[in-house]
Amino acid sequence: MALTGADSGLLIAVGLMFMSFAFVVIPFVPAPLVMWLVAIGYAVFDGFDRITILTSILLTLLMIIGVTVDFWLRPLGMGEHGGCLTAIGSLVGGILGTFLIPIPILGSIIGAVLGAFLMQLLRRRELEEAVGAGGATLKMILVGKMIELAVCFVMFVVFLGSVYFTR
Repeated sequence: MALTGADSGLLIAVGLMFMSFAFVVIPFVPAPLVMWLVAIGYAVFDGFDRITILTSILLTLLMIIGVTVDFWLRPLGMGEHGGCLTAIGSLVGGILGTFLIPIPILGSIIGAVLGAFLMQLLRRRELEEAVGAGGATLKMILVGKMIELAVCFVMFVVFLGSVYFTR
């Protein structure tokens, strides 16, 4: 059985989507954006026949939710320790950890937690608050990644559902 151009395009898109699930664990790589790019790329390739405009809008909304998870977790109570400076310390620590700690992925996470810890320690000079800030940062990273994974899974299901039901 020979594959048509549309079938091979779908296989490539599904393969790339599976690969984008791995991006969830890599800090600073927006996995929902990668998955959205693959889905919309397939939709354009297919002329929006199997990925409808409504599906594209739904995928776009899901992508926005997944990409912005770090911004809306803090106001929902995940960032109860520290403030803007602690968040900046976490970001700088995560970037430095990526390059200075030679453990892939873990280096970024360790750097972010240490950055939040050190910034809070410098600001307040209280060890307990600094430990709380580091713990809150770790909790926010883990919950954020779980939400990002769930969003990617829903995007994948929406993509496959649209392809299947618009045959």
